[in-house]
Amino acid sequence: MTTTLLIVNVPIYLTQGALLSMLEDLTQSMRGNFDFYYCPWDEQEGCNKGYAILNFPDPKHALD
Repeated sequence: MTTTLLIVNVPIYLTQGALLSMLEDLTQSMRGNFDFYYCPWDEQEGCNKGYAILNFPDPKHALD
């Protein structure tokens, strides 16, 4: 069973890479355990759109 997390209220000053690094540093179980990451970037504004999506093949990693 796949679990998808929608993360909202992402500070717009974070780049896609900075957000991903921050999430991976929060808990060891997140590192390398998701198979999809999406944080849309607004090219005109030069910032992210305030949300991100992470997809976990194993629900226990999403729970952590």
